[in-house]
Amino acid sequence: APTAAGVSISGRVMFSGRAVSGAIVVIALGDGTIRHARTNAFGNFNFDDILAGQTVLIDVQSRRHRFTPQLVSIDDTISGLELQLF
Repeated sequence: APTAAGVSISGRVMFSGRAVSGAIVVIALGDGTIRHARTNAFGNFNFDDILAGQTVLIDVQSRRHRFTPQLVSIDDTISGLELQLF
């Protein structure tokens, strides 16, 4: 069951070993809330204040590349999550 703790999810969007800037990282939270973050010039993204103890669906929207959505269990802060586009 979700706890009251707010954690963060951060990482990088990559394609063939290179950072992807301007991609939109989308997370669907357990309560149905959808949040978005745009990657910076280095492909980095960050989400703060995510309720721990839930599973989220992560997707990436990019004009040039595709991504297979992933389910990720959030029990604590996640840093360095690498999302690979194809």
